[in-house]
Amino acid sequence: MIDYTHRYVQSYPTIKLQVGENFSGTKRLNSNEALQHFRICQEVITNACKYSESEMLEIEGQSTDNKFSIKIKDNGIGFDLQAIQDGEHYGVKNIQKRAEVIKAAISINAAMRKGVEVKITI
Repeated sequence: MIDYTHRYVQSYPTIKLQVGENFSGTKRLNSNEALQHFRICQEVITNACKYSESEMLEIEGQSTDNKFSIKIKDNGIGFDLQAIQDGEHYGVKNIQKRAEVIKAAISINAAMRKGVEVKITI
């Protein structure tokens, strides 16, 4: 996924990418968990690149013996999470449905002019 992210973000030359990872644990994802996790990250990264007007995209991955998590954060314009959830915007809803399928915990912190942070933990 990191390689995909580097290639994808290159098509948005105004965004700098910062990646940190600590995959020292033994937690492994099964094929469905890996696919859903990838699709969630893909949606978050695509939305950040297309809509956030951010200059920086930070991605941190981590695994322990019983958890696998990825945090994606941008410094863009943010959004009103409640308005997005109540409206006909399907990105956040799709992310939440994919997380439910694999019983992942997901947190979305967003505020106007404060960027967005999404964390997915399995």
